Amino acid sequence: MSQIQNIQKLSNAELEEATPFNASWHQDYNDTAWVFIGRLPPEMNEMDILIMFSQYGVPQSLKLARDAETGESRRFAFLKYEDFKSAVLAVDNFNGYEIIPGSRIQVDHVRYKKYRYTDADDANIEWDKALKEEMEKDMATNKETATQAIEDKEEGEKSADEDVDEDLVDPMAGYLAGKKTDDRNHHHHHHHHHHKHHHHPAEEEGNQTSRDN
Repeated sequence: MSQIQNIQKLSNAELEEATPFNASWHQDYNDTAWVFIGRLPPEMNEMDILIMFSQYGVPQSLKLARDAETGESRRFAFLKYEDFKSAVLAVDNFNGYEIIPGSRIQVDHVRYKKYRYTDADDANIEWDKALKEEMEKDMATNKETATQAIEDKEEGEKSADEDVDEDLVDPMAGYLAGKKTDDRNHHHHHHHHHHKHHHHPAEEEGNQTSRDN
């Protein structure tokens, strides 16, 4: 039985028995958030792996093994998550996953020791350094995007409040001021002619409508 099948058998048995997380076989590796990824398609590069595995958490480090001379993928990698639970999810969901027809990847917990470079590894050192910088840049960009979204939302709400003030408060104030002026003029007119003028019901209703508008 292959290692892929061994891992699947363990996970399926726990699923059937409803094994609590604190009693899971995964707990044997609760001191590490590293996972081993094997049997990768040769065309998969670091960015492909990061995109795929970021579905279950935040990757913090990645090392794809490459041939020292050709730079071609050796089809296995080591990836570290931000926390252990992400590693558990990756193992449970990606082990045995068929990326391309007929090719299933292996994903398992691992206690990874960082590679010690030699003088002949200048290219690998530069590549890993560039990859790390890209990962950090992506994380920083995500945080900046989230912060900007919050600021834009607050600014939008503030602008909306200002628009309401301009559309409702100022026109109403102008209307009320005009109404008071009309009322004063109308009152002054009645003060001198009230004994000669009689309102028709329809005229009174029209005046009331005008005032209400």
